[in-house]
Amino acid sequence: MAYVKQTNGTIREVLNLGWILRHWQHVERLEWISGPGGWNNTFRAYLKDGREYVTDYACFEVWKGFINRPVFRGLPATVDGITGRI
Repeated sequence: MAYVKQTNGTIREVLNLGWILRHWQHVERLEWISGPGGWNNTFRAYLKDGREYVTDYACFEVWKGFINRPVFRGLPATVDGITGRI
């Protein structure tokens, strides 16, 4: 399930990763959180207006391919607590 957490705390379900691609210009930073044993991984994108895009993501390698797009290059990204840049 993918959703957007609004600034007032409400949650709105969105269809898929297409949402974040349509709103790429508002993304401030990205985050990957690995679940136990590599399961239940989470991808978060924090937007400049305070919203958060959140989705489950199965594979770190596939996620790296997804974020390796010109629109995300240069953004701060945190992977399991370690921060760098795309």
